[in-house]
Amino acid sequence: MARALRSEGTQVVLADMERDLRLAALATLLHPLPLIFRYNLSRRTLEGHAFSRFLFRRVGMITFQSVYARDRAHRTSPWLEPWPSEVIANGYDAGRYRPDAMAASDFRRKHGLSADATVVLSGAALFLDKGYAHAIDAMRILRASREVEYVICGAGDDAAAISTLAERAGLEVRFTGQLDQAPWLGALNAADVVLHPTPGELFPNIVAEAMLVGRALVAVDSGATPELVGRGGDAGILVAEGDARGLATAVQALLEDRERRTRMGVAARERISREFPIDKMEKGYVRLIESLVR
Repeated sequence: MARALRSEGTQVVLADMERDLRLAALATLLHPLPLIFRYNLSRRTLEGHAFSRFLFRRVGMITFQSVYARDRAHRTSPWLEPWPSEVIANGYDAGRYRPDAMAASDFRRKHGLSADATVVLSGAALFLDKGYAHAIDAMRILRASREVEYVICGAGDDAAAISTLAERAGLEVRFTGQLDQAPWLGALNAADVVLHPTPGELFPNIVAEAMLVGRALVAVDSGATPELVGRGGDAGILVAEGDARGLATAVQALLEDRERRTRMGVAARERISREFPIDKMEKGYVRLIESLVR
């Protein structure tokens, strides 16, 4: 790595995983370069042993994707607080993520969903800590009063366990597996409501993508999700963590009110386009990198 950095004329190194940061710190000990650590530890905390702290002294700046990510990092690894840091939120291309009725129709046709079927969709990775037990319980409650197709997109180590949870609840779920970009956009567009039950996320891309394609959204009031959705209720409904009945009630209310879903989708797209455009993120990193080079 040291040879590669020198041969490329590298001026700044950005890493978002502990292993990469350690390697970069070691590789630049003899030829110091500014290091940026993009904090991306959503499922664990930063190691605080002596060797990690020694290498971390090479870090010139920490970036966080959200205010929640910064606060979580300082709470779980308080030794990080003295470091210079900046919140640079993820950004999105509104031209790439947009409402697309044809993509929705293609997805429904491919997965055997009729044009008039009511579809609720979740798309977090298939891990039990992503809140799927509460989502499945919510959909079980909802299915007691109306016909709804529940679709789960994604892959993960707990796929079998999540499928078993659904079977035990007597809930039929359509699992699509991991989707490439185009079919994933089709899945989002095909949903009447997107249900995101995951707590404690540093920056939930799925929420932003669903909002950009104009979907009505129900999500857990946890992590950075409120930073994306806002608390006004116009761009999405937030429900307390662990409240399956609250999730079911919120989804039911949206399914019964097409006009509200439409208004919410418009407001959601406008919010992400305004608050989280991709050029804002790009400019943030360019400004930061240029300042460190200088």
